Amino acid sequence: MTADTKMPPYLPYPRFLMEADLALATKLVYAVLLDRAQLSQANGWADDNGQIYIVFPIVEIANAIDRSPMTVKNALNELETAGLIERQRRGQSQPNRIFVKIPDGQDIVRLMDKKLSLRRTENCPPDGQKTIPLMDRKLSTNNLTSNLSELPYGREGACARARGRYENVFLLWGGVGTGKSYFAGCIANALMEQEIPVRMTNFALILNDLTASFEGRNEYIARLCRAPLLILDDFGMERGTEYGLEQVYNVIDSRYRSRKPLIVTTNLSLQDLQHPQDTAHARIYDRLLEMCAPIRFSGENFRRATAQDKLARLKNLMD
Repeated sequence: MTADTKMPPYLPYPRFLMEADLALATKLVYAVLLDRAQLSQANGWADDNGQIYIVFPIVEIANAIDRSPMTVKNALNELETAGLIERQRRGQSQPNRIFVKIPDGQDIVRLMDKKLSLRRTENCPPDGQKTIPLMDRKLSTNNLTSNLSELPYGREGACARARGRYENVFLLWGGVGTGKSYFAGCIANALMEQEIPVRMTNFALILNDLTASFEGRNEYIARLCRAPLLILDDFGMERGTEYGLEQVYNVIDSRYRSRKPLIVTTNLSLQDLQHPQDTAHARIYDRLLEMCAPIRFSGENFRRATAQDKLARLKNLMD
């Protein structure tokens, strides 16, 4: 950087946000709103009282900061409670007007002196107690069985190699209806409650999206690879074409090289993954087995039990 270097585009991030008792996502949303307010100010978007307002739908804010709409809703509520914005409802199907407020000295002190909320302290252990990451806590389910001992390099080597820098990377395998997708969804919900974005999809949908669009394929895959946590459901059920396998490899290899967290659910057995039918599958499965610690789900098919229960209730209604 020199004296003549042009600065890249940036968001206004007021200094008081550094110490304000607000969630990180809330601070980011405020910076984005403040940036949009400057545009409204330049274009003369003001109400009858001369107050500058912005029109910024929740979905667009979510896209701008790469977070979920629910995270944005929570952030807007927190900003409104803190007195940093005011929303004006405009009726059904119309986006709200948002008035961004600039706090004065007393308001800044109030923002910094707020007591920590229960949400921020509930996961803090007492002094001297070791913090246990969410993914290391014991799980109370009778369908969950670790199968690391089945790996050729043993249990201890599997943990070290599969987890790498992260400990929340799993390969959930087992029969149909044993709760793999449900368990992965629980992990996703727990992380999203902590405002950590999660992308959960499957390769059938990915390949359909890629096939439907000839433009922006690289950006589409790049967005998948940028997700803080990517969950691939029903792995191995996608079309086994040469093009399909290449796209599967591109996504898996990107997560492999970046060492970003990945959770995969599959009905394939560990034997199928360890002994692939060809080289194209081998280079995909080999990366998965190195990245992800295999966890076996066993037990009865809960969907079948649910269907039988529904049938029984229907018979009772018809009798």
